[in-house]
Amino acid sequence: MASTTQAFSPSGAFRIWPAQGHMRLWQGEIVTLLATASPIVLIGILTMAMSIADMVMLGRFDPDGLATIVVVSDLYSIIFNFSAGFASVVTPQVATAIGARVRWRVCTIVRRTLLLVLGLAAAGAVMILCSSSLLQAVGVRQTADGGAYAACMAGAYMFMVLFALVRAVLSAMGRPGAAILAICAALPVKLGANFVFIGGMWGVPAFGAVGAGLASLLVAVLMGGSLLLYLWFSKSFAEFDAYPDGTFVPPSTFVIPSSRALAVSGSLLGLTAVAETGVFLASTIVVGMLAANDLIVHALAFRALATGYLLIAAVGQAATLRMAYLGARSAKGLERHALLAVLSFSVALIVIILLVMVAAATPLGRLLASTIEGGAYLAAPTADLLRVAGLTLAALVPAHMFAALLRARRIVGMPTALMLTCYWGLGLGLMLLLCKVGLGAWGTWASLLIGAVAASIAFAVYFARAEAAAR
Repeated sequence: MASTTQAFSPSGAFRIWPAQGHMRLWQGEIVTLLATASPIVLIGILTMAMSIADMVMLGRFDPDGLATIVVVSDLYSIIFNFSAGFASVVTPQVATAIGARVRWRVCTIVRRTLLLVLGLAAAGAVMILCSSSLLQAVGVRQTADGGAYAACMAGAYMFMVLFALVRAVLSAMGRPGAAILAICAALPVKLGANFVFIGGMWGVPAFGAVGAGLASLLVAVLMGGSLLLYLWFSKSFAEFDAYPDGTFVPPSTFVIPSSRALAVSGSLLGLTAVAETGVFLASTIVVGMLAANDLIVHALAFRALATGYLLIAAVGQAATLRMAYLGARSAKGLERHALLAVLSFSVALIVIILLVMVAAATPLGRLLASTIEGGAYLAAPTADLLRVAGLTLAALVPAHMFAALLRARRIVGMPTALMLTCYWGLGLGLMLLLCKVGLGAWGTWASLLIGAVAASIAFAVYFARAEAAAR
């Protein structure tokens, strides 16, 4: 009788395969990664679709207003990414309480984290509120609508941070459906609100760029507010708000030591999020400061890169979850097959990116330029940037995947340091230099490419050493 190997699935069930059937084990890991990454991709695509809707609709109505919002919105994204990373500190805390069968502690954890997140959100909202004036002061041209748009986004940020917190809590509880439903419902609301507020309909005046901000504010209130109300008042969460004897958990006091520990952990997670993506968002600000004429072309190339990055991020998160699960199960054999599956996905992603963004840069450039009113002249320069952006995105794949594998082993400090050094130190430093000497958006993307290549090499070396040490 052939020997067998047990392969645990994420749900805890197991399958039995012949030990010699390594191909089937590898295929099983491929399927598992796809199943885990698919919801993440869906959420990312729906979120990105709302941003793209702003670009397309405003680009048709007010190209000058578009130049204003892309800089403010990318600065907004840097602040929000830090806040969302900070809010995700609640996930392991809640999961640990549930795993330890002390569900009544979830209520206290969420309340304390909510207080910290609200304080952070207030500070972030002030920064976004003042962002248009700050950008104007450093030389980034803003239209008259910049301040009003920033005010709308400051309000939207507050509610989106609440949404990020509640989504993290629901994920830890194993109930992400409500968050996915909220995002699915938000997209048509966003599209309809854009039609009404940007161009003016049904007696509503045309607000242009400010209309895009109003639509974002409306959607954020609906998403963040509805999800928070659902968490707080739904009877299905009563088990997390009561002691075993049925009495409710009283409001928690603000305990400084525990709150300080949460704040430190959240700050590290927020810093990691910014280290990974912030420099790419900051590139829009650099172009606005030093190469304003290239801003629209850069924004088009950047949105193409951001869409492709969704796939990389989703596979990376799936790899972290899968490898962490197998590590906890001490399933060394399956870990090797899962690692092979992650590497296979990485190669496939690189090939897809090169085909779409490099080999097909010319038709893709024409497609992106067509979203701007009278933007046919942007097609050629957009295609040129897409080729460099495609190479940059392809170079990001190894760095992101190795970072995801290291996170599965709870190795966070060194990956964050490598990202800060390669992206923010090398990449941003070269970016400022090349833009200053007149290379504009092309110099920006060349700098990002160099930073991405350096990061991938550094992560590959560090991961190989970590593997050798683990043996």
